[in-house]
Amino acid sequence: AYAYVKSKNLTKALESITHAHRLSPHSLDISLDRSNILSNLGEKKEAISILKEFDLETTKDTRVFYNLGCLLMDEKSNEDALKYFKKTLTLDPQNKSASYNIGVLLFNIAKFEKAIEVFKAYQSEFGQNFEAERYISLSNFSLNNLTEADSSLQKLCVIQPNNVGVWYDRGLTLTKLKRNYDAIHCYQKTLELRPDYNDAFWNM
Repeated sequence: AYAYVKSKNLTKALESITHAHRLSPHSLDISLDRSNILSNLGEKKEAISILKEFDLETTKDTRVFYNLGCLLMDEKSNEDALKYFKKTLTLDPQNKSASYNIGVLLFNIAKFEKAIEVFKAYQSEFGQNFEAERYISLSNFSLNNLTEADSSLQKLCVIQPNNVGVWYDRGLTLTKLKRNYDAIHCYQKTLELRPDYNDAFWNM
């Protein structure tokens, strides 16, 4: 099965891992691999059902809960995904990906204040991260905390000075703050990086 996965022949990989599962139906590793292959084939619901066959009350393997969280996140089952990522962190408080995904899910369900808390804690624990700071800026913008949003956007412009979207978003934020001169500078920077960005041109 591993050789087939490596060669990207997922159909054959599934046949092989299914045979292995028949031989060792209680193997955690085989079930996890089977679920991953099904997920990569687009069979998300079946992949989820395999993981839910485990005794979720007693298992201590974080891979089960983390993978369930990811699959349910893909399926837009945000509340269920949150539950499994939180369980992952209960078992492994240093799980960086689970922490990040909790922040994303909170943003997706418009719990912006909680998302900000999570992403700030994430950066405090794991160091500065562009995407985490981006979510903080977007969350603050959604809450109309424009000064805080701009503070994040300033950091983002330093981290990735050639990121068109960040300069444009800062222009929008500064426009709402009525700092028009600074906003024009941001729109000009946007157009310098991408001359066909029509919204930036019209906003100037």
